[in-house]
Amino acid sequence: MAELPACPAGCQQPVFLLDGSALDLAHTPELVDAYPPAQNQHGTAHWPIVRIAVMHNLANGLALRPSWGPMYGPKAVSEQALAEELMDRLPAGAVTVGDRNFGVFSIAHAASAKQLPVILRLTQQRFEKLAGAAAAGQDLSVTWLASQSDRRTHPQLPEQAAVTGRLLVVLMQTGSVTELLYLFTTLTLPAEQILELYRCRWNIETDLRSLKTTIRLEHIRAKTIDGMEKELMLAFTAYNLVRAVMGWAATEVGISPRALSFSQVQDVVRAALPLLAAADSQEQYQVHFQRMIHYACRCKLPQRSQRRSFPRLVWRHRPSFPNRKPAERKTI
Repeated sequence: MAELPACPAGCQQPVFLLDGSALDLAHTPELVDAYPPAQNQHGTAHWPIVRIAVMHNLANGLALRPSWGPMYGPKAVSEQALAEELMDRLPAGAVTVGDRNFGVFSIAHAASAKQLPVILRLTQQRFEKLAGAAAAGQDLSVTWLASQSDRRTHPQLPEQAAVTGRLLVVLMQTGSVTELLYLFTTLTLPAEQILELYRCRWNIETDLRSLKTTIRLEHIRAKTIDGMEKELMLAFTAYNLVRAVMGWAATEVGISPRALSFSQVQDVVRAALPLLAAADSQEQYQVHFQRMIHYACRCKLPQRSQRRSFPRLVWRHRPSFPNRKPAERKTI
């Protein structure tokens, strides 16, 4: 992090994107006991589930060490509780950007206590409880007080717990869709700049896709708690290794590290690692290293001529086999 750009353009503070996710674990008695599977009216699921919270630097994509815990069971932890752990790993003055799941009083208060600015999206209902009716363009100063519900779920809150900040109502255009965003921030930046920083929150979604799909972290195969934690940390180490190469390559050509393709740079790194490991001298190592950076510079993402004209949607997966009709069943 010391060698790569830490602050996004136009901002004097590092900005970290906050999000949570869940990972499948191997079905072993040890993991089932520590990370219970989900349950519903039909019974208990097969795979143990671990909940993780992550924070990634907006400028360079590097990830902090994640926090994790059980998603279900008597010892289940919330994403908000894991997020408060992550705040202790942030550099001084770093800005935290979170979506509606983190737009709650406990996160704002924890960040304020650690002197960390925030940009948090609120639900419309929570905004209206704080400021009444909402209208586009509002920029209100507010003192956010803990509610009875906040004190019931967080009994450790001080008696006079409060957070001073601003409530913003801004219009965001995404393709053909326009929506109102309700934001709480403790920054003094103009509303337009606050919106631009929040718009970048989508990068954490693509980062998680790189971790879970490209790095193949979605299902952890280790069969013990110790092995699971090692596999999780090695996956984040591999992710940060690729991100570091992307950062060095982007610096060479004067572009943002996020303008490079993660999967393509990963292929370059995998091809270069055997040569780097087999280098006989520091000079030979530098030759292979510079060649790796040279090829990584070419892994640029395509530039769209215009914004999407349609909203982001998820393709529905077609089932592998058709459902058997009752009349087709045969008695043996």
